[in-house]
Amino acid sequence: MGERWMTHSVGVEGVRPTIVLVAMMTFFAAAAVPAPQTDDGRPAADPFAVLAYLPEWRYEGANWDTMCQHVSHLILFSLEVKPNGELGALDRIPRPALMAEAQAAATKHNTALLICFGGNGRSNGFSPMVASKKARKRFLKELKALMK
Repeated sequence: MGERWMTHSVGVEGVRPTIVLVAMMTFFAAAAVPAPQTDDGRPAADPFAVLAYLPEWRYEGANWDTMCQHVSHLILFSLEVKPNGELGALDRIPRPALMAEAQAAATKHNTALLICFGGNGRSNGFSPMVASKKARKRFLKELKALMK
């Protein structure tokens, strides 16, 4: 299975559009995050980025401080979007106490804390959502509320 996965992951024939879409979304999400800065707001001397995924089944045992110390971007995996634009799988967001730990560690180490949508069979609602203006509007409204 490892060789088959590797073949499909490098962009050869047969790659599912979902894989490409998730990769593109991750790239653009990371690219949209400001470059690391020093405590006084100046750009960090080394803008090298290290991104890490953390699946929801690892939140409870995660050492947020250690992870954030070693990565520039920590991506929480993964929410879903429904065809009508509604956010789904919100139970995959860390519980409030863990999210507070994650945010404190990310702030302490100047790590960007991101949440991704889709991937690993979790992207079925994305294409129908982007095809509908009404669904896109709902998605953005719910995403804005989630970020508060």
